Amino acid sequence: MMIGYRDEAYTGASPLESLVDAQMEVLDFIDGLIGQRIESGASDDMIGFLAQLVASGDMPRDVALLNGLNVAVGGNETTPHTASLTVDAIHQERAQWLKVVAGDVPADVATQEFLRWTSTNSYVQRLTVEDFEVGGEVIPSGSFVTLWNMAANRDPAVFDQPDTFMIDRQDNKQLAFGAGVHRCIGAPVATLEIQTFVEELAAWDKAFVVVKEPQRLRSNFMLGMTELRVEVVDAKELGA
Repeated sequence: MMIGYRDEAYTGASPLESLVDAQMEVLDFIDGLIGQRIESGASDDMIGFLAQLVASGDMPRDVALLNGLNVAVGGNETTPHTASLTVDAIHQERAQWLKVVAGDVPADVATQEFLRWTSTNSYVQRLTVEDFEVGGEVIPSGSFVTLWNMAANRDPAVFDQPDTFMIDRQDNKQLAFGAGVHRCIGAPVATLEIQTFVEELAAWDKAFVVVKEPQRLRSNFMLGMTELRVEVVDAKELGA
């Protein structure tokens, strides 16, 4: 609901109230976990680590809460949407997908192209802490800067035929998870989840076929779906 608060599939007549209510519910949940970890002294998971920083005075509690919120949203939203978009891409690009099924393209290579193609997290925003020159222009300190991951993943200066799905694309410099110190903390796990999904689908003797136009999530932040109707068919039918 936090991500899709403008989509009628998740909210009613008051989108902003739905957004605030959802945020408070998640924050209250994380705050309770932090309280439990402070009381127990546990630090063997992410919330525990943050909790002990709060207890020692090295991190404000609201910062710990927002860190927990970021991880909760990233872990809950991006991977399921990427998996759904991957199924739709397989349906649209059957000839490409059959290269994976035949073993001609490794699952890890295919996964990188699925991540580039879907670009589920469409942008990130940051605040500059000092003047910075890039591309011949100076971004003043205190400015909001937005990186559109989805646009970067279609950059013709980086990708050959950027608007073409190439499941065997080599040296894939996709930025679905961002880059540098702000790269998504869950990127390794999310990549492994999607790669495992691709491996299982390729090894399956069945396949998904999309039978109705997918319903896209109304969001400029998360490129996802609210509905994807499929039928299960014999895998050999995909090559027919």
